[in-house]
Amino acid sequence: GASILGYVNYNAFVVRADGPSIERANHLGSVRWVGMFEPAYKLSPRLSSEFDQLLQKMDAMKGISSAAMPRIKGNVEQNIDVQVLAFEPSQLNGIMSKVSMLGGSDIAWSHNSSGMVRAKMDRNTLAQLAREPGVMWIDRQDKYEVYNDIAK
Repeated sequence: GASILGYVNYNAFVVRADGPSIERANHLGSVRWVGMFEPAYKLSPRLSSEFDQLLQKMDAMKGISSAAMPRIKGNVEQNIDVQVLAFEPSQLNGIMSKVSMLGGSDIAWSHNSSGMVRAKMDRNTLAQLAREPGVMWIDRQDKYEVYNDIAK
């Protein structure tokens, strides 16, 4: 059998399947590719140090000093806040254990939807975390800012 674990933009699905089901899917006209969901596919481009530098340039264009911005201190932070989406809520314990083993701190989780873990992690450990089978996606945790602070 096969079960759909998640949707990937555009028009793709991550599926858990046994060998015979994979072979049958591979012969369907509507299926263009069948392969392993590699750990590299789970890492957002927003996790890179180049993204930090882009954010700093945007802040500079707005006239905001990097010292005034809590999201980036100095040039590039080694530890960043991440959110890790799970394929299934049952995978959260394994993901949290791996995050802890890799030195993650400020660990929080939610069982909503397929499950999510948030933590502060060393950027160099994220590739190891992506190898955890229950991990669907790792991204930078969004930091929300209030711009309409005078609304009534």
